[in-house]
Amino acid sequence: MEKEKDFARNLAYEVGEVLLRYWPGGESTRELAQEQKSDGSLLTEADTAANALILSKIQDTFPDDAILSEESEDIVGETNRLWIVDPLDGTARFAAGHDDFNILIALCVNGQPVLGVSYFAAQDLLLQGVCGEPAAIWRGRVQTETCTLSYTESPQNVYVRGFDGKELPGWCKTDPLDSGEALRRVGCGELDGVILRMGRLQQWDVAAPAAILSACGATITDEKGEGIQFGLQAFPYNYFVATNGKIHDEVLSLFTAI
Repeated sequence: MEKEKDFARNLAYEVGEVLLRYWPGGESTRELAQEQKSDGSLLTEADTAANALILSKIQDTFPDDAILSEESEDIVGETNRLWIVDPLDGTARFAAGHDDFNILIALCVNGQPVLGVSYFAAQDLLLQGVCGEPAAIWRGRVQTETCTLSYTESPQNVYVRGFDGKELPGWCKTDPLDSGEALRRVGCGELDGVILRMGRLQQWDVAAPAAILSACGATITDEKGEGIQFGLQAFPYNYFVATNGKIHDEVLSLFTAI
């Protein structure tokens, strides 16, 4: 997995350089070309350029592997390995000049994420998780620390999305927050967990964070407490739930309490 680990991290850095050339919050002086996709979400020329680079690099380096990307048709492989990528997570935030967009690259084997990279290019902040190794944080291309989950044994600070109009416990935080940023905060111990409603969110939004959080020791399930399987097939889950593990049962009880 050493080859894949270095490949994914270096690819994220390379894609980040491409995105920053288009980013309105940086030095770009050109107008960002954009359009609306059929699902109502935004697509920019930066998404397209980043996606083309990712597909090219993966196909050149691992030609037998399958690829699932937000911005292109599925590429069926000849192995049990599947790359799941979001070339630009947080496109609307990117287009508005905010710096919390990121690049998500995951490798799944037999449906389970074994490697994940989340790179916040404008902040030069990268999180990487590999099965069997501590998840690492890289700042300025230097590994500075390991990801650490919160230690709390009762929920204090859980980001919740998808319970509009419901009365929620005080530990539920519902202020608007991009999913990628919320998942980063779990990996850095700033949140105890997340509950994300799927639907507009898809596999490419959560596969890489799932690998990173799993490497941290997090517990990840659907709303029923069952494990999550990734693949080219439809993603059948209503919610993605990730916590530090100690509070998982109490967090899941939210689904029966309201």
